[in-house]
Amino acid sequence: MMFKAKKRWRLLKNITISSIDELKSVLLENRGIDIDTAQSFLDGEGELHSPFLFRDMEKAVKRIKRAIDEQEHVVIYGDYDVDGVTATAILIKTFRKLGLEPNYYIPHRFTEGYGPNKEAFQHFIDSGVDLVITVDNGITGIEEAKLLKDHGVDLIITDHHEPMDELPDAFAIIHPSVPGETYPFKELSGSGVSFKLACALLDEEVSEFIDFACLGTYADIVSVLGENRTIIKRGINRLMFTSHPGLIALRQIAKVEAINEFALGFIYGPRLNAPGRMDHAELAVELLITKDIEEALFLAEEIEALNNERKALIESTCEEAKKIIEANRFDQDSILVVHHEEWHEGILGIVASRLVDQYGKPAIVLTTSQQGYKGSARTLPDFPLFTNLEKTKDFLVTFGGHKMAAGLTVKANALDHFRQAINSLAVETIPDELIVDCKIDGSIIREEAIKIQEQFRPYGPNNECPRYLLEDVEIVEVRTVGAGGKHLRLQVRIQDKVFTCFGFGFGESSMELTENDTVDLVVELQLNTYLNNTTVQLQLIDMRSTEVQLYDYRTRYFNPNDVESLGFQPIYFNNSFDYPNAVPVHEVNEFHKHILLVDLPEKEDDLRVITSIPYLSKLLVLFRTDDWFGEELLLKREHFVKSYAVYRQFKHFAYDDPRLIRTLKRYRITKNMHKLALQVFLELKFVIIKGKHVTVVDQPEKRDLSESSTFKKMQEQIRLKEKLTLSSTKELKQFLFHTEKDDNNK
Repeated sequence: MMFKAKKRWRLLKNITISSIDELKSVLLENRGIDIDTAQSFLDGEGELHSPFLFRDMEKAVKRIKRAIDEQEHVVIYGDYDVDGVTATAILIKTFRKLGLEPNYYIPHRFTEGYGPNKEAFQHFIDSGVDLVITVDNGITGIEEAKLLKDHGVDLIITDHHEPMDELPDAFAIIHPSVPGETYPFKELSGSGVSFKLACALLDEEVSEFIDFACLGTYADIVSVLGENRTIIKRGINRLMFTSHPGLIALRQIAKVEAINEFALGFIYGPRLNAPGRMDHAELAVELLITKDIEEALFLAEEIEALNNERKALIESTCEEAKKIIEANRFDQDSILVVHHEEWHEGILGIVASRLVDQYGKPAIVLTTSQQGYKGSARTLPDFPLFTNLEKTKDFLVTFGGHKMAAGLTVKANALDHFRQAINSLAVETIPDELIVDCKIDGSIIREEAIKIQEQFRPYGPNNECPRYLLEDVEIVEVRTVGAGGKHLRLQVRIQDKVFTCFGFGFGESSMELTENDTVDLVVELQLNTYLNNTTVQLQLIDMRSTEVQLYDYRTRYFNPNDVESLGFQPIYFNNSFDYPNAVPVHEVNEFHKHILLVDLPEKEDDLRVITSIPYLSKLLVLFRTDDWFGEELLLKREHFVKSYAVYRQFKHFAYDDPRLIRTLKRYRITKNMHKLALQVFLELKFVIIKGKHVTVVDQPEKRDLSESSTFKKMQEQIRLKEKLTLSSTKELKQFLFHTEKDDNNK
C-alpha cells in the first residue's frame, strides 16, 4: 500500500452522485431529514418550543417574579466558558428588563473549578442572598444544594450537563434531559436553557438575546439539529445587527467581516473563552452586559490581548504534549492521558481537542494541582466521557461534563492507576471515523453544488459540512505552502478538469506524493474568489492510495541525501554505477518496502521480481545506463536485409574479412551489428559458421527473423529499454504496475 488514510472512512451512501438533485436528496437523507420537514430544515424556519414545556418552568418563573416584586437579593451563578458567560449575560439582562439588578458569580477556573462550591454558597448565605440561580452548571451540586436549603435559600438550577443518579434538592430544576423531564428537545446548551428561562420570564421569544444563545450553543459543541439549529440560524442573523455594545466592540476589534460558523467558532468563541482560561471570566461577562460602547471597546481590547497570549501558549503546550506522548509511547494506548506539572490549566481543553484531531483518540490532558492532577478531556463519539469517567471515579477527586467534553481532577498518586483504568474501558482501539456523505464524480464539482450545501448551514455536530469521496484522482502538481511548508497545495485532475486542492496541516504528506500518482480523496467543496474570479476548490480532509508510489529520477538531478531518510533499499541488476551500498538483485535475502533501482534490467522478468513484491510501497528509479544508444537499438530489419545481401555476394568469407567489413560499413552496419546479424542468420540456418569462417547457405528454407531467439531477445530488450527510458512518468507507471483502470478490478 502506498499510504493509508489517517482515519477510517465510513461512507453513508455508497453511490456515486452525478446530479445536483440527487446530491440534495442524499444530504437530507444522511442527516435524517424526511421529506415533510426538509423545506423547513433548509429554510431554517424551525419553531422554538414553548419554555413552559419544561416540567419546573412555571414554578421557577413564579419564584423569580416574586423575587423581582419583593426586590430580593438574587445571585446568578455561572460558568467560565462561552456557554456559561453568555447564559449568565442572558439572565442578567432579563432581570434588568424586569426591574431587578441581580448579582452574578463566576467561579475562578484555577482556584475553585467548575460548578457549585460550598465556600461560594456559604458566602451567599452569609451575605443574605434569597435566591441562587445556576446557569450552565449545578446539576451535580448535591451537597451545595443541601447547604442552601438548610439555610433557607432557594435554588433554581438551569443546566444541560450529564446528571448523576441523585439530583440536587433544589426549588426547581430546568434541565432538558433529567429523568422524567417533559421538554421535547434534549440537546439544548446551557445558554439555550437560560434563553428559555428568559423567554418564559418575559413571556415572549426574546430575539434580542438569541445572539447570546447562538454563541453559547455553537461554542459548546452540542448538536446543531432541531431547536439548536433554529437558535443558531436566528442568532447568526441577529449578530449581524446586534444591539449589544459588547458584541459590537468584539466584532470591531476582531475585524469580523462575515457572520458564519467560522466566526462563531474561531473568532467570537475563543475570545469569549480567553478571560476564563487566562485570568477570570468576569471580564467576558462585563463585556457582554455593559451598556456603554466605550467601556465595551476597552474590555474588548483587554480580551484581545488575553486571546493572543492564549494562542501562543496553546502552540507551545501542544508541542510539549506530543513529545511526552511519543517519548512514553502513550500513542499506543487507546486513550491518551498526558500530564505536565507546569501546564496552564486554562488551555488544557483546547490542547486535548488538538490531540484528538492528531491521534484520532480520546485525550485527557492534566496539570498538577493542590488536589492532584487537574485538567480536561475530549473524546470521539464512540467513547462517551461522562459515562466512562463515572466508572473510574475511585481514582478521581471530582469530575463533570457531558459525552464529548469533561473536566476532572485525578487523585494524587493515582495517575498511573487512572490511566490503566480508563484504557481498560476501551476494549479495542476506538475507531476515529471520518463520516463521508457519498462519492461524487467531476460533474458535481461546480458552484451549484455549493449553493445546495449552503442551505444546510450552520454546520456542526450531527450536521457536519458535507464531505465527499473522489476516487482515482490523478495528482498533477505537488507543492507545500505556508511557514515551514506546513500546508499542502495540490493540482488534481478529475475527468479532464484540473482543480486546486488545499490540505491544511498536510505539508508532511508532500513526501508521500509525486506527480501522476493516483489517490482517493475525501474533500469538502469550497468557493475561492481571487481578483473577482470565483472558482470551486477542494478542501482536503483525508487521502489514501493503494498504488505503489513511483519516484521518477531518470532524467532529474538525484541527490541520495534527499531520500536517505525514507529508507530506500538500493538494488542493481548488472551495474551498480558505484551507488553506495547497492546490492545485486540476486543476492537480496529480503526486500524492503521502499526500493531504489540503480540500473536497467536486461529482461522484463528481472524487473517483475521487484514490481510484484506484495508489500512494495515506494519505488525510486534511476535506470542508469552507459549505453543509451546501444547498437541493438539501431539494428532494424532493413539492416538485416542489406547485411544478408552482402553475405550472399561474398558467399564464403572470414568473419573479420576487411573487405567485408568495409562493404558493410557503407551500409552503416558496424562490427557489433555484423556480429548480431550473423548470430541471427545462424539460428535461421541461413549461414554455416565454423570457427571464423562463414558459408552462406545456397537455397535456405524461407523463415522470418522472429524465429530467431537472438532476434526475439534483442527486440524484447529494445522494447524494454524504450519503455523504461523513453516513456513519460505516467506511461512508466502503467507499464511497471499495470495501472490502467479496470472497473472490474477496483
